[in-house]
Amino acid sequence: MVSVIVPTYNDSTTLERCLDSLLRQTWPAVEIVLVDDGSDAASKHAITELATREGGERISLQTHPFNQGLACARNTGVEAATGEWIAFVDADDWVEPDFIEKLMERAQTSDADVVCCRFAVSSSESEERYLSDEGASELYGGTLADAPGLLNAATLSVNNKLFVRSLFEDIRFPAYRDFEDLATSPRLLLRASRIALVDEALYHYVQRSADSLMSRYDTSYLQIVAALRTAQADFARQQAPAELQAALRELSCRELITDRLYPFLRYAPPAVARAFLDAAFRYLDSQYPGWRRELRARHAFTLRRKPLLRWYAAFLRRRFA
Repeated sequence: MVSVIVPTYNDSTTLERCLDSLLRQTWPAVEIVLVDDGSDAASKHAITELATREGGERISLQTHPFNQGLACARNTGVEAATGEWIAFVDADDWVEPDFIEKLMERAQTSDADVVCCRFAVSSSESEERYLSDEGASELYGGTLADAPGLLNAATLSVNNKLFVRSLFEDIRFPAYRDFEDLATSPRLLLRASRIALVDEALYHYVQRSADSLMSRYDTSYLQIVAALRTAQADFARQQAPAELQAALRELSCRELITDRLYPFLRYAPPAVARAFLDAAFRYLDSQYPGWRRELRARHAFTLRRKPLLRWYAAFLRRRFA
């Protein structure tokens, strides 16, 4: 049995397509754990109708009395799931009919605990834009310690992955926090005895609207530091080898400085930008004292110095105001 966890919050307009794609799965043993995370009355009614009409006994509907966030909704789904395997699909996304079948077949033939596939990324108008890069196939087939580069090559989302349930024995998503995938995926991958890849785009990710987390750039963006701290503390507890610790350091520099910085500094309010840069530099300096010397990226001189980044942030806001 594979349990597919679908958190939903006022997503009744896109949920039907999502559930339809899951009910058409070619793998014979699939249960859908639908978690209504405190939707408003109209959406709650629509969600309940959809769950009853579309799925019958194949859909288990869990409800939260108020909105608690994606991490809590996923945790509720994990607790309610009865399958030996767990997958996650967001309510505004959809999957290919053989999404579960191909991931399960690869899990069985390779004896893997985690199986990944690629994303097909599209806009809300369903225009396909690009496929995700999950890294070279040579990185797969062993543990994360066998291929530390996988931590920076693969997409650290739970949505394009199938997990054996036992990995969640001592892991949950950090409640009431954003960047829950960044805090959780590295810990799950660290515990997997083997990680495999299906080199196909089986998951269709719909880019979120302008009010999504990645476009708001409000104070919740600072929670990315807490997410990295959660992963780092777990790697330390699990005594991850030095190569993996170095890969996590590289991931932290990418997430805080190189990969996300341009759009954030361009759109974030000045106070939020200052608070983020303070938190990011403080975290990197405390956990990875040598990060500035090791940073090898374009404009590395600028990126290693907080005053220059603050100037850059002010310039971007003036330039694109």
